Amino acid sequence: MLATLHQATAQARYGNKISQLIQLIQLGYQVPPAYIFDADQVKTVLAKTFQVEEQDLLTFEQIMAYGQKGINHQALLSALHIQLETKLGDDMWQPGKVYIVRSSGSLEDSKEYAHAGLFESVAHCRNLTDLLMAMKDAIVSIFTPAVQSYYQRHRLQQTRFQFALLIQEQIEADWSGVAFSLNPSTGADQEFVLEV
Repeated sequence: MLATLHQATAQARYGNKISQLIQLIQLGYQVPPAYIFDADQVKTVLAKTFQVEEQDLLTFEQIMAYGQKGINHQALLSALHIQLETKLGDDMWQPGKVYIVRSSGSLEDSKEYAHAGLFESVAHCRNLTDLLMAMKDAIVSIFTPAVQSYYQRHRLQQTRFQFALLIQEQIEADWSGVAFSLNPSTGADQEFVLEV
């Protein structure tokens, strides 16, 4: 079974977004239920897709080197299916349940690096096929020029790269938005910015 957000404790292999959501749950905030596909599981999928050993995929630069040779999307889907087929709960696909797949990287949503909008989030997953395609798209988003440029600009190519996925129940919200504890345009730490 995949770990569930409400029963997990923060770990490096979960990435920052998931770990921060776990902290919010521990503080008593309401967070929609979710499953965790951790960084070790993503690395296993990538190793099978690229037909390499997992230790060959430790840094961002190593992962990019294999990704630049091309990604076999069918092999990636197959590797994801193998990882998921025995790990999903029977209650996951109850009528009306819809999921969103979100990234949770080791540097993403950190004090130093936001990664805002770099990795793909895919909503409206209603069945296993939707989920597999969403997870594939989120993983493939690692290899976009925008992500490569971000890592080069911040000199992060040699950093240990861990990338997990959050499979979260999607809620129908009346409002949604993003809150910044400092101004993302100016860096001013005495300003709070809310985008709705």
